Amino acid sequence: SVAFAMFASYFLSRTLSPAFCAYFLKAHHPDEKRFVLFRAADWGFDRLRDRYTGLLRLAIRRRWATVLLSLALLVASLPLFPLIGQELFPATDAGQIVINLRAASGTRIELTEQLTQAVEKEIQSVIPETDRQMIVTDIGVLYDWPAGYTANSGPMDATLLIQLTDAKDRDVSTPHYATELRKRLLARFPEVSFALNTGGMVSAALNFGLPSPINIQVEGRDMKEQYRIAQEIVAQLRDKVPGLVDLRVQRGQEPDEHAQQLHDLRPGLLARSQDRKPLLRRRHVPGAGHRVAGGPEDGHRDWRRYRPSRPTAKRHQRGNR
Repeated sequence: SVAFAMFASYFLSRTLSPAFCAYFLKAHHPDEKRFVLFRAADWGFDRLRDRYTGLLRLAIRRRWATVLLSLALLVASLPLFPLIGQELFPATDAGQIVINLRAASGTRIELTEQLTQAVEKEIQSVIPETDRQMIVTDIGVLYDWPAGYTANSGPMDATLLIQLTDAKDRDVSTPHYATELRKRLLARFPEVSFALNTGGMVSAALNFGLPSPINIQVEGRDMKEQYRIAQEIVAQLRDKVPGLVDLRVQRGQEPDEHAQQLHDLRPGLLARSQDRKPLLRRRHVPGAGHRVAGGPEDGHRDWRRYRPSRPTAKRHQRGNR
């Protein structure tokens, strides 16, 4: 596409542009009387050009004075250096803070809810009611199509969205609140992992949609080995790179508790034969995914043949015999 655009531009510059210039840009004769505004603009430009030419001639004649004056202006401007911006896209006050919370792996969603309530109280103590509009908390994840629209990966994760008032209506900036919250939360909940993001369209565009400006991805076939490598990378970054905060592994290593529980269940509870329906539906297996299905006594049935049905007390007694 870039090569085609360059070729089209070159073609137009050699065909259409000269034709339009010949038609619209007429030559001006010296004796031709022009419009009064054009003549005034030409007179002003000529005077500016003459004065600039005289100033250049004076600077060339007195070179040492010109050099000393330039050095004096440079030294006088040095105190203004701390006021100069250092970023191509300066940080903006978006008025929102996103907190990604992660408790210990395997934490039940009820305990995560209690933890988020304590975190909300801490947020309310840091940010006064006059500076915030609302706090929205998203706990856990539904193992279905909504899982693609949340940063949570399990019942131990939670996302808190804090909407502040307009920047003109408060005296404290959003980054300052984020820094204070980070200190308070880490001191109050040392066993919990927190990641704070002040949001904004500019930061999202610069990060290519990622939640943080530094993103390292580890790919491979062995999930446990990938998790170990990711933990080593986080430890090295924390020790060797100053200024980094909220270092974390986005996808945690979950225990095989649910898989072990399913393995210990009698196969008859998950079996579906011609005269017996499944007694354990998929929603009764939290965290196991929606494609878990049991088969006959000698193996597992293909998940495409799995059709959940409502269990009854009578069949439950029959399955436990």
